[in-house]
Amino acid sequence: MVRLVAAWVVIVALLAVLSAPSAHATALPAWGATVVFVVFAAFAAIGTSTARLLAAVRAGEVVVDAPAPGWHLWRRSWGQGAIAGALVYVLGQLVDIATVGRVAGPLLGGVIGVAVGVIVQVPPSASARVVGVWRWLILEGALPTAVMAAVLGGAVAAHRFGIEGEHSPGAVSRMLAGTFLCEALLGFGGFAKSWAERRFGLVKAPDVSLPDVPGPVVVALALAAVTVIFGPRLLPVMAATTVVAVKVVSGAVVAGGLSALGAIRGARAASSAQVLS
Repeated sequence: MVRLVAAWVVIVALLAVLSAPSAHATALPAWGATVVFVVFAAFAAIGTSTARLLAAVRAGEVVVDAPAPGWHLWRRSWGQGAIAGALVYVLGQLVDIATVGRVAGPLLGGVIGVAVGVIVQVPPSASARVVGVWRWLILEGALPTAVMAAVLGGAVAAHRFGIEGEHSPGAVSRMLAGTFLCEALLGFGGFAKSWAERRFGLVKAPDVSLPDVPGPVVVALALAAVTVIFGPRLLPVMAATTVVAVKVVSGAVVAGGLSALGAIRGARAASSAQVLS
């Protein structure tokens, strides 16, 4: 548990540093800063609670039992995210949260989210769910991840670049490359979710021939390299709002894709001892 909390505090701290405002960014209005902190809290709570639930599955804390309620990981995790977001929003109404600092503020929201996520209720038992393999891996795995990444990406971009002014293609390229590298972690998350759910019998999906896809880390490194090399040459100068839009779309596509790659490899590994690389 201590290592799980420490890992997620490090993750939110890294995101807070990466979202630090650039030299040319305009300050967000108070409501905008509050939205950023709420999103950081919700993301941290969802990630921490997901990790806690999967750790409980691997430790044998969740027993597969037919009469028990079905296993619905995302319902519990997103519920924790809603609670954390609401807490930070209320805090923002009581205190001028923008005065906390443009790095310390997101970090504070993230730490609150970690605290909420780690106390998620672990069900002692759950019945196995029978679903189609692509619904399980994509609609219930990669798609929610893509939505979460898009929202967080928009918040990070708005916090770093503001919503006014223009920014150079080099700065935008560096941000996108860093984003793709960070989203490799979501590939690991997709792997861990599908592997644990299938390996321990919480999800029963038909045995279909899943493709042998590349690892999400390799794909993320390649995307980051291409973006850093060619982005400054090909991208135009962008308005801040365009930067936010690009971050939202690219975050959704890349995060969803990396999560899907990890999930497919995890499902294969659960039955064939294939390891994620």
